[in-house]
Amino acid sequence: MCMYKELKNLYRFSLIVIKDFINKIFLSNILLIMPYQIKKVGKKYKLFKIKEKTFVNKEYNSKESAVKAGMAMMRYRKEKPVLKGNKLLNANKMKKELTKEQKETLKEHSKHHSKKHMKMMRDMMKEGKTFRQAHNRAKKLVGN
Repeated sequence: MCMYKELKNLYRFSLIVIKDFINKIFLSNILLIMPYQIKKVGKKYKLFKIKEKTFVNKEYNSKESAVKAGMAMMRYRKEKPVLKGNKLLNANKMKKELTKEQKETLKEHSKHHSKKHMKMMRDMMKEGKTFRQAHNRAKKLVGN
């Protein structure tokens, strides 16, 4: 009987570790989105990776050529580049506002789920996921 309890506890612990691992993978996938900033270094222009706080190795003669190269890199990673000032951002991951219907649905839904679950759903819906997609993903990552 004691061995059974130890195995049961080990199983619970392994589920917690797996859930934490999945959360880290999900968050690291979010960090793969690489917004760039165009900075002038001397007479040349360079792309600065905002999240990693490092420069891309290549130098460009003009700001336009740096912007084009950054957009090409982002399109290669299946991102939708948008130039805002001197920053190249991913339009897919830009936060959008929720509609009135979505807010009402989430309010009703929040009666049955945790704050963590609801925050994750809200964030995913702002990024463009549907209610069902956000709900299923949140259930997998944080539970109810």
